[in-house]
Amino acid sequence: MESSNLSKESGFTLLEILIAMSIFSVGILAVAGMQISSIRGNDSAAGFTEALIVGQSKLEYLSLIPYTDPLLGDTNGVYPANKNDHAGKYDFFWSVDDIAAPTAKKVKLRVQWKESGTRQIEIESLILP
Repeated sequence: MESSNLSKESGFTLLEILIAMSIFSVGILAVAGMQISSIRGNDSAAGFTEALIVGQSKLEYLSLIPYTDPLLGDTNGVYPANKNDHAGKYDFFWSVDDIAAPTAKKVKLRVQWKESGTRQIEIESLILP
């Protein structure tokens, strides 16, 4: 009688366990891939945010110098080499356009940095006398 009770017991076979583990592994790998992509995206966004803050700081500096300073000389909107500046990992290029001289100057600032290639942002502002 005991032998008949043993045959009625049910459980998972080795094949069922291997299939379940394979499906689980594929799911875990997909989640890991999404995590890596998310970390890269966050790092890139942090780089852009930092560059924007540094660029705004540079624009504030340019707006505080005297209106007639040579750094704010008209370049007709072109980024000349003599206007370049460097701070840490960032390079700054700015152009000045006397759009309504002597009432305003349009300053366009480009911030460049190296992060998985060359990245850049541009910010524009008006400077008044």
